[in-house]
Amino acid sequence: MMVGDGNLMSYCKNYIANNNLNNILLVGFKNRKEIRAIYKISYVLVMPSKYETWGLVINEAMACKLPVIASSSCGCVDDLIKNKVTGFVYREDNFVDLKKKFLQLIDNRTIYLKIKSNLITYIKKQNFNVTINSLEKILNKI
Repeated sequence: MMVGDGNLMSYCKNYIANNNLNNILLVGFKNRKEIRAIYKISYVLVMPSKYETWGLVINEAMACKLPVIASSSCGCVDDLIKNKVTGFVYREDNFVDLKKKFLQLIDNRTIYLKIKSNLITYIKKQNFNVTINSLEKILNKI
């Protein structure tokens, strides 16, 4: 299932049609309530962005205990994703690396369950007070 909309939507539709792919569902944009339901029925979030300033969808997925595989071009990966602990980061445009990490996650139930368990603990640490404390430290250095 591919969620989202943008200038690559027509490319994706054409690629799917031209390659006779019948196991991909394009659902377009989803609001907050709709996306939460999608997270809950999903096994993994793959974030293949070539550039994301942060990538809030990763925070959202993690809050729903959904393991994430994200490209190294997502701004939040250094802060949120630790390989085999809270998800996986693959090198941007290296789809062999993406495939390897995807298979590692779906083929190894132990790793998958460990990541889901870790997400519960980890995401609780990402809260308003932690953010304020971090901002205060940064501002005090200026």
